[in-house]
Amino acid sequence: MVKLIEEKEENGNINVKLVGVGNAGSNIISRIYGKIQGITFAVFNTDANALKYSKADVKTQIGEKTTHGRGTGRDPEKGKFAANEDQETIKEVLKNADIIFLIAGLGGGTGTGSSPIIAKIAKDLGSIVISIVTTPFEFEGERRIAHAKKGIDTLENNVDTLIHIPNQKIYELVDEKITLQDAFGKVDEKISRTVSSITDLIYKQKFLDIDFADICSIVENAGRGIVGLGYGKGEGRMETAARTTIDDPLIEKSEIMEAKNILISITGSSDLTLKEIGEAMNLIQTRISCPSKVLGVTIDPQLEDEVNITLLATGIGGGKPRTDSPFKKPTQEKKEDELPLTREEKEEEDTDIPTFLRKKKTGAL
Repeated sequence: MVKLIEEKEENGNINVKLVGVGNAGSNIISRIYGKIQGITFAVFNTDANALKYSKADVKTQIGEKTTHGRGTGRDPEKGKFAANEDQETIKEVLKNADIIFLIAGLGGGTGTGSSPIIAKIAKDLGSIVISIVTTPFEFEGERRIAHAKKGIDTLENNVDTLIHIPNQKIYELVDEKITLQDAFGKVDEKISRTVSSITDLIYKQKFLDIDFADICSIVENAGRGIVGLGYGKGEGRMETAARTTIDDPLIEKSEIMEAKNILISITGSSDLTLKEIGEAMNLIQTRISCPSKVLGVTIDPQLEDEVNITLLATGIGGGKPRTDSPFKKPTQEKKEDELPLTREEKEEEDTDIPTFLRKKKTGAL
């Protein structure tokens, strides 16, 4: 069932949608809802009760026949069937988007199982898909971590760029007295800054020669990506911002050195100077060797003597992702521990019925 709240009008000729999948993705969308201008916020979930409390422009329940609105019980297989059940509904929500930011927490059922299906639908509709995902804390258990690892590999196959934010990394970095809410706020900031750095370059007045095609050249079919955030205020603000961007503790220095493409987005107050921009680029270039760099600069009148830098590096660990799809039969023998992605996996069984229901029907444990 689709619950349309209010879909924003397209901003110019480029339409951006921020989409949360599952409880974790929906929660992130709810927390940053309204903080980024000019885009549509949407959520997909199998949990009807959680969906009621989500904040979004478009709220969609998927897999009602599969889950009866009760969620997946952390079963990725149910999440896959839920998304496959409502492919046409998902297409209706995602249509006409030029860029889709897909947000999910991997390790559970809906986010892990449904995200690759939703991403593939978006790609088939012609959208650029950038996925930003979180993975579990170690104390959440080996099973969730194992599901998350498989989920990352499957999702990477079906998006243009995948950015991974490990919750465990945040746990290791935060102060002992930080609240749970403030800890998750660091994830929210990473996601909202990443999205806004790109949308600012699309919608706001830009300096230097950068256009939508330049942005696409960094993120389209780019594989793994990482994001560094920097901030500076007052004297020496640009050097501070550039250094904190490069030294962002949530990114691995070895990974950023592998990057094949880098998008640098600088947002400053109205007193931002040309020399400061040159200073930032010189510092970044001396620290990061990358064959392809794109720079975008915007002015935010609301900032006072401040500068924000967002660095998006892509093409890490081998460049373009694989092209296999969760909708197609595998061309090689399926691994024993690999979950089926569609109802056509086993021709000898009545696969119109999900595995977990077939087991119940036959009395299997």
